[in-house]
Amino acid sequence: MVSKMFDDLSLENLKVELGRRNLKTSGSKAELQSRLRSALEADGEDLDSMEFLCEDEKAAVTMEFLAELICKITDQCNEMSDKIRKELSDKMTEQSKVMSEQIQGINSVYPSFPPACSRMNVKSVQYPPLPPLLLPLCLITLMVRTERMKKVFITLPALLLPLYSILKVTEKRKPMEKASSASVWEPRPYNTTLYWLILWMIALLDLISWKNTDLTLE
Repeated sequence: MVSKMFDDLSLENLKVELGRRNLKTSGSKAELQSRLRSALEADGEDLDSMEFLCEDEKAAVTMEFLAELICKITDQCNEMSDKIRKELSDKMTEQSKVMSEQIQGINSVYPSFPPACSRMNVKSVQYPPLPPLLLPLCLITLMVRTERMKKVFITLPALLLPLYSILKVTEKRKPMEKASSASVWEPRPYNTTLYWLILWMIALLDLISWKNTDLTLE
């Protein structure tokens, strides 16, 4: 608030003073001054020494300017935020497209690679079964008491194992069915050869044992 003399009152100040006294506020500045002067003289006021407390017009203009400036800055910030958000979205979309093209290129170069397999779709390795008479013969060999019977039951596995392995190896294999789903990966039983090698070694040891054993009857 600032103090003003009667002659320094602006049009807005005159309207404010007339409004305080419930007087008419319309008209020109000269009419408002005359109307306010008459009211003050009627109240016995000295217009030459009387001061009026009025709002600073410059302060009001400054506040209005600040409000407009704040609105302008807010609009600019919102515009920049939208622009940055759009740029980031476009950049992420472009990077996603590039990565997708790279993945497609890798898949086209290496089409034979099997997809990642889980525990549920990996088939277990099937190993060849033992000869059906091998275990009973071994048990009987341990149970018999005479040396001659032992020689007989040692010789039978020695003859059976090679014959059984030859039959299995030369057996006609059935053609593999095409996998209905590309997500199933069947591992190869790579140690089948080692399995048959062990059986042949057992047979060889049995033959050596037969050769070094006395064949005479007890």
